[in-house]
Amino acid sequence: MPAQRSSELTKASKGRERTDRALERAALRLLTGGGLLAGLTLQQVGDEVGVAKGLVYHYFGDRRALLRSALRNGAVELQDTIRAIPDASYDRRVGAFAKAALVYPAAVQLMTLLLIDRDPRLRPMPLRGLMMQDFERDVRQGRLPADADFEALLGVQNSLVYGYILFRDGLARQMGVERDVLDARFRRLVPSIGRRAAIADWSTPSPSSPSPPPRRKTIAEAGVRGALVTAVVDLLDEQGILAGVNLRKLAERADVHRGLVYHYFGSRRELLLAALRMYLPDANPVTSVGGVPGDRLYAAGIRDNRPVRLMALLALDGDDSYEPFGKIVDREKPTLRQMAGACLALGHALYRQPFSSEMGIPQKQWDHRVYAAWSRVAPA
Repeated sequence: MPAQRSSELTKASKGRERTDRALERAALRLLTGGGLLAGLTLQQVGDEVGVAKGLVYHYFGDRRALLRSALRNGAVELQDTIRAIPDASYDRRVGAFAKAALVYPAAVQLMTLLLIDRDPRLRPMPLRGLMMQDFERDVRQGRLPADADFEALLGVQNSLVYGYILFRDGLARQMGVERDVLDARFRRLVPSIGRRAAIADWSTPSPSSPSPPPRRKTIAEAGVRGALVTAVVDLLDEQGILAGVNLRKLAERADVHRGLVYHYFGSRRELLLAALRMYLPDANPVTSVGGVPGDRLYAAGIRDNRPVRLMALLALDGDDSYEPFGKIVDREKPTLRQMAGACLALGHALYRQPFSSEMGIPQKQWDHRVYAAWSRVAPA
């Protein structure tokens, strides 16, 4: 009898696991197929898999828990890929990390969605323990200098790869190349970070990050349109994307009739585009003042990351109009070095708070250390 009971429990457990994975995959299909801003309900997820909505609630409780579960499994896939390269040097490991993220981009996309949704349980460096152990082994074997800032180096690699995964469609569009071609170039570029880390002089003072571009006064549109644009940014700040970008709440916050939201914008995407235009400068340098790639964009993201968060939402939704490099009219196409700087700066702007929190490092100190590490390993 006990053996029979154990067998039944094992079957039930396997059945639950299969259902969990099916629900997670369905949530991802709905998000990537219909777009983030089209919304995601547990009813839709249940219908996609063919189970009752009550069962989805029973297993997960809410959308955030479902997405968090999908993220955990995506992180496991990334970790398995990294561990498949035994005793590899850092340049090979960071290259494998970039390749794995390109194979499983949903892990980064889900992480960013939960970040923007202000999930307090988000852990944005799921491979931190494994990677720090690898750094310790590198030092013992003489592969990396003992005085390297390994915590900041981990911040560099994650910001760089996350930034690229999120914005690669827009980057490829502005660089005038196919995304697959840019992916291949990025895979070849990333290992150079590891090689430069091995030969860098970590004892010399690093350059200070430059001042950000002059702050342009944010000018909201007058009347109902302006009130709605301001409301969407406020709600994202306060409540996150899964609960915040709701047309009823927007109308209530702006103190207008809900029908006017559709009248003026037609969709939440158009409303977010209007908010992005309000916060972005009319024209930006590509990313830099000519020193460390991405330096000026890095400083701007530290000062205010709202434009990057809005752009990330549009990228997650599949929008094809956002411009990660800013305006590049009448300028040469951005170079691969400039692209790397933009990825690092945009990824850092998005993730600086949760990265520094997970590391237990004050945010300003984290900003300085990551920039210092990037100045040493950035592509020449």
